[in-house]
Amino acid sequence: MKTLVILALVVLITIPESAQSEDKLAIAQQYIGTFQKNLMKELKQGLTHGPTHAITICRDRAPQIAAELSNNRVTIGRTTARLRNPLNDGPEWTAPYLTYFNNHPEDRKTLSIPLSDGKQGYVKPIYIQRPCLNCHGKSITPEVAEALQSNYPRDQAVGYDLGDFRGIFWVEIK
Repeated sequence: MKTLVILALVVLITIPESAQSEDKLAIAQQYIGTFQKNLMKELKQGLTHGPTHAITICRDRAPQIAAELSNNRVTIGRTTARLRNPLNDGPEWTAPYLTYFNNHPEDRKTLSIPLSDGKQGYVKPIYIQRPCLNCHGKSITPEVAEALQSNYPRDQAVGYDLGDFRGIFWVEIK
């Protein structure tokens, strides 16, 4: 009987924790999806005015969108191993996942990472899509190259092909 009571307590304690973990994953995926959708919408609109305009959208609006989505419980951003904007350097815990996704391009799912202080981290890979090639591809126009150089003198984010791993969206949930 004592064993049965202990087993029942373990089950009761475990169920909410796993449900909470699933809830956090759903929350993370929702935040990443919103960030990704809003950024792509603005970038596509920016591209209608030319790729140099899209550079300013990416520079100015991407951090603003991340800030607008972040709150006292959730923080979101994006990062890469080949930075264009040094301000997009992610939290230290994201670095191994940049290497992981670079070495496992077939893995496109959101990963869950336990962090310190009861936080939970999530990462989702970003892959180069056709519109991204205007500013991140191997063949960019002189006008775009000049705009990139003036905005990002230490730019490392060019030379990609369609479908290449570019970086990650990351989320921290308290």
